[in-house]
Amino acid sequence: MTGSRFAVVLGVGLLLASAHAAAQTVPVARPAPRTQAWLFSYATSVSATGRTGPGPSLTFDVAVWNGVARVTVRGTDFTALTGVRGAVLVRAGDSLLLAVNPDKREVLRLPPGQLGNLIGGAVFGGMQLDVSEVSSTLRRGGAGPRIEGHASQHVTLEQRYTMTIGMNTVRRVIRSRQRVELDVSTSLSRLDRGFDAFARQVVRNVGTPAAVRAWLLPLERGLPRGFPLRSVTTAVAISGSDTVETKSESTISGLRREAVDTTMFRVPPDFRVTELSRLLQPRRPTD
Repeated sequence: MTGSRFAVVLGVGLLLASAHAAAQTVPVARPAPRTQAWLFSYATSVSATGRTGPGPSLTFDVAVWNGVARVTVRGTDFTALTGVRGAVLVRAGDSLLLAVNPDKREVLRLPPGQLGNLIGGAVFGGMQLDVSEVSSTLRRGGAGPRIEGHASQHVTLEQRYTMTIGMNTVRRVIRSRQRVELDVSTSLSRLDRGFDAFARQVVRNVGTPAAVRAWLLPLERGLPRGFPLRSVTTAVAISGSDTVETKSESTISGLRREAVDTTMFRVPPDFRVTELSRLLQPRRPTD
């Protein structure tokens, strides 16, 4: 082999070795893991007696995977908790919800009842709320309609409670009664435990003050476990000579399977975790 040919061969060898070493040392960006998840929307519309035009509406866009429901909210400004790109994670077997805010790189831990207060309009900040005269009666109504391809069982709840709201020297008593009609499916929980987590920790907590839900929950033990494919609530609230009647209807729609980025269902380990109870505590005056 001549010197020039040896130099060419040696040069090619060095280039190949260099390329191989670079391939071994330079990290390669891996695509985010993707798998099939269940996606659906759960919309609620509210109408009141004497109101003209459509009432307020609220829609949850939900993705369920591996026992976790990832929830975003339409119809209310929820960006203070989750930012523009964030969501609330609801995990099976967990008694807390996680509001993940990628913009602030933080996670807010909150009880299910507080989520209902924040997005359901039942906010009594700065007020004392006492609950009394609570009752709940369950009636089973047999087979319900098929919704999104799933069979259901129809049940009815007749509930009553009294709220005494106080602020400084002002006190107001509100007596409420409501009829809740549910078409409950037991088949969705067999698809993924995240369906039950969303139903128990979100659906049943929206629109009712957390203090009232705490009283009603033990009385609803006979309610069949499952997912409310459809819910219709007719409520009457009486305070003195004022009476307000409302009707709200919630329905699942668009149930389907799609490939998703599974990292959306996890909390990044470097995010700061904050308890909602800490944010709600009154600030102490500085010395």
